[in-house]
Amino acid sequence: MVDQVTINYQHFFQKLLEAAPWPVIIIDRNLSIRFYNQLAGHLLEATEPLLGVKLDQLIQDQAILQLVQESIISEQPRNGEFVKTNSTIAWKVSVTPLEHAPHMVEDLVQCESIEQPGQAYSYFAIAIEDLTELRRLERVRRDFITNISHELRTPLASVRLLAETLEDAIDTDRDKAQIFLEKIETEVQHLSA
Repeated sequence: MVDQVTINYQHFFQKLLEAAPWPVIIIDRNLSIRFYNQLAGHLLEATEPLLGVKLDQLIQDQAILQLVQESIISEQPRNGEFVKTNSTIAWKVSVTPLEHAPHMVEDLVQCESIEQPGQAYSYFAIAIEDLTELRRLERVRRDFITNISHELRTPLASVRLLAETLEDAIDTDRDKAQIFLEKIETEVQHLSA
């Protein structure tokens, strides 16, 4: 038999939000923040509680706000990647509609936008993944591959040229052939290093 335990759904829901690995904000159709986790507070550099604050007061990027509006209007999930202007900061923003039955909404929060009993109410979860470090690592990897390929090409070209010259000199001039072999060995050691 199941124990009859009263669950504080708001506390439980907040703990679920805090368990998320990314900043998460729950808004209503009017862009008012209803819930958020600490990561979202840090990301948005909030010094005051964010409950009831309009999203467009915190996020100035029109492309992100447009993505949120598209999800609200279509009631479909939307996501996109955004790079802040004049910055290397990159975010992946995902907006997901959350449908709630009226009794669950009343359990979670007193909401001024609830007008008609029996109506389903939409909320929208916004998850923000900071891609800045990932993009930086991708640039480092690209630069490394570019540098290493350049570092390999130069000695390899020398080895190939020396080997071709060695072929010509091996039968006619043994001393010159020995010099070319030593140069090839030096270049191979450079490649190994």
